[in-house]
Amino acid sequence: MVIFFFVFETTLVLMYFLLYYWGSKLYKIRSGFYLFMFTIFGSILLIIGIIFLLLITGSTNLIVLENFHFSVNQQKLFAFVFTIGFGIKVPIFPFHGWLPDVHSEGSTYGSILLAGILLKLGIYGLLRFGSTILPYGILYLSPLIFLWTLVGCFTCSYNCLRQYDLKKIIAYSSVTHINFAIASLYTLHIQGLMGCIITSVNHGVSSSALFMFLGFLYDRTHSRNLFTLQALFHHYPVSSTLFFILILGNLSLPGTLGFYGELFSILSLADVDFLLTALFVWNVCLTTSYSLFLYKRISFGKSFHRKLIIGIRLGKPFYLNPRLLNLLSGKQDRLISYLFWMTSQKILNIEYVSSLKFIW
Repeated sequence: MVIFFFVFETTLVLMYFLLYYWGSKLYKIRSGFYLFMFTIFGSILLIIGIIFLLLITGSTNLIVLENFHFSVNQQKLFAFVFTIGFGIKVPIFPFHGWLPDVHSEGSTYGSILLAGILLKLGIYGLLRFGSTILPYGILYLSPLIFLWTLVGCFTCSYNCLRQYDLKKIIAYSSVTHINFAIASLYTLHIQGLMGCIITSVNHGVSSSALFMFLGFLYDRTHSRNLFTLQALFHHYPVSSTLFFILILGNLSLPGTLGFYGELFSILSLADVDFLLTALFVWNVCLTTSYSLFLYKRISFGKSFHRKLIIGIRLGKPFYLNPRLLNLLSGKQDRLISYLFWMTSQKILNIEYVSSLKFIW
């Protein structure tokens, strides 16, 4: 167990440097700080739990730990420590705040490694050390975990509906799928364990492929804004078709790997509570909604060009290069446009503005 902890923390340190030196956005230092602070807190909890396991059992060998008879209170305490420690690294709600920022500020290959490999190490830790060593503690914490994961699924799904950064949409979608997998894990049913494993494998493949596609799209358009990347099918029909296939895998269409994972998860949750199962099924419907909405907006949205028209005293309109106004969606971008207009009014000595609008 000590070797697993050492190797696990080494991967997180490498991920921090991958974000810090090869991040693609302006706030990569802040995102790296979030990653460091969240993960170091989880690491402290894990190392405290490992030390107390060593003091109680005299060994960190997994075979010894599986055959050791812990008391009920000890299992509750260790299950809580390992759940928080590994849950930060998965991440589960409410410890997921670092993941969207890391994905949006990091590079494409950093997002692929994070979604495909690193997040699965936390799930492996819960599977390997929680369900086998501390089963009674896991069952004791299951109502709390069901509540956390359910709230996390709904909040992240609604965040996907309101986001305009494509990488953040996929990041929140990743949190939704991971929380669903963790909820099925804490049922400790054989269907739940199978659903957790299959959902994790599907998430590693589909999310990594989506991040790879977004990297391909960003290299050609230099934008990840949902409002500027529209009518993609008219310009890249083959890429749009590939994106549709990836979206079907992300929303767990029947016949894909994710469908079987979610089916086993729902069957395991049905043995726990019917209302809980109905709420998770409703979250599956939300996943389908924002996935299809995302594909529709990108592939078949209205094609437009943004231009700022300023009527000056001579009556001749002055057209700005649309590339200079690449950030025209959102409150901060409207503020930039307003400040630009005020500055132009002072410099060009404009007496009146005949038209100041965006052509969509």
